[in-house]
Amino acid sequence: MVEQLITEIFTQSDVRSALSQLRKVLKDAPEKKALCAEEEFLSRLFDLLSHEDGKTRKNTALLLGDLADTMPDHMKAKAPKFLWGGFRQETTKFVQSSYIQSMAAFSCDEYIHEIRTCYNTLLETEVNPEDVKHTRELRKALEQILASREQEQSLTFRGLKKKHPILLEAEPYIRELLCERLSKEYKTEAKVTASGVRVVTDSLEGILKTPLYRELLFVVRQKTGCVITEANMAEGIVSSELLPLLEEVFDAKGPFTFRLSFFNEKGAWDGKKLKQLAFSIEEQSKHRLCNSTDHYVVEIQLRRKKDNTYGVFAHIPQATQGLFSYCVKRLPTSMSPVLAAQMVALVHPYLKEGAHIIDPFCGVGTLLIERTRAVGARDIYGVDTYGEAIAIARDQTGRAGMEFYYINRDYFDFTTSHLLEEVITEFPRMEHKDREEVDDFYHKFFEKTMEVTSEQAVLILLSTEESCMKKQLRLHKEFALIRQIPMRGRENIFIIKRRG
Repeated sequence: MVEQLITEIFTQSDVRSALSQLRKVLKDAPEKKALCAEEEFLSRLFDLLSHEDGKTRKNTALLLGDLADTMPDHMKAKAPKFLWGGFRQETTKFVQSSYIQSMAAFSCDEYIHEIRTCYNTLLETEVNPEDVKHTRELRKALEQILASREQEQSLTFRGLKKKHPILLEAEPYIRELLCERLSKEYKTEAKVTASGVRVVTDSLEGILKTPLYRELLFVVRQKTGCVITEANMAEGIVSSELLPLLEEVFDAKGPFTFRLSFFNEKGAWDGKKLKQLAFSIEEQSKHRLCNSTDHYVVEIQLRRKKDNTYGVFAHIPQATQGLFSYCVKRLPTSMSPVLAAQMVALVHPYLKEGAHIIDPFCGVGTLLIERTRAVGARDIYGVDTYGEAIAIARDQTGRAGMEFYYINRDYFDFTTSHLLEEVITEFPRMEHKDREEVDDFYHKFFEKTMEVTSEQAVLILLSTEESCMKKQLRLHKEFALIRQIPMRGRENIFIIKRRG
């Protein structure tokens, strides 16, 4: 099929349909792009950018972008010149954006100045009503290139200069502790709310040192008397403190790229409605706010209140960029760094400085890293049967500036020359196992832990199997449950002490 379409594009004068069909085939079978990477065929496509038919030029430009990742280097280097040249000569409005969309797939550094000039001219030009759609498409294509090559490099989060209200979204079980730490240790004005902890601060230092929250959101205050409804959303956002906030934290005038998120208990808005709102925000801000779903410095979150008005929040990824920097790769079963930090914070009074510790089901090592960051330990062992997890754990631990002993082995085969003083772990999920198998696994765990731990050793165990855990504690009188701390869903932390 691909070969036939290529032949038609070479031999026929009316090639619009063949180009369109080829793009569809390659979308479903991208491995066939290699068939289109011959220099002769690519040269034919460069020639077709001057074809008399507008839709042919459009399909050709878009096809070149599709083929960018399989082109020979010397042809890839030529493509931007032909695309930019075609764009500069193009007078048909609906075709113009296709050249720029494809240029985004290539290195456009040589044309960045001209692209920026073209973009600025477009913003200053009055648009006829019938051309609004195509002008917007062109502007978005230009913004995509500028955002990916300029915005990320030039805008750097510089911190706060004055006090701002911030919402730290956090689970119910950690909110009181998070609030207490921020208030007492960092003297931050904080209070528990229905969705987390609200703080008012001019410094993120304490917040970044207490990473027990899912997300850090700046509460965007409205101008006096303004209430945001569906009818005035764009106006309300543009007139709010959002732009002054971005100017402050980036120490720049913009433009600032954004994406929109809509939170509504009745369901999210459809894409068309969000897109229209994004356009309105761009136009009312005079393009100081530019919509970009791929490259953005702020996510504008809209949340509906009970009275059908809306709150506006700003999520700025760079504000928390340094958190958990050691975590570069996760597996589907990996414990998240936030959950690990929360678990460690909840059990902090039971952690012993300089202890010999082990995580029998360590995965990628996140819990051991967070535990050791909180309270120093001596010899630290991580055991897991999954080799890839152990490899990631070693890498992450090195990135965190720590050194643990990781062993690719079943815990039940683990041996040690000295007894351990602490066991901390998250048990594997066993919801799909039958009860007898789960009981047997937990029984073996306590039997093995008796072998490798010292008297007075502490066990800190996160598990969803409450009844099974308590059954084994009844059977193993050598262990006593000191405290049980509920977490999310059926998860509980069991703090257990080995009897002397």
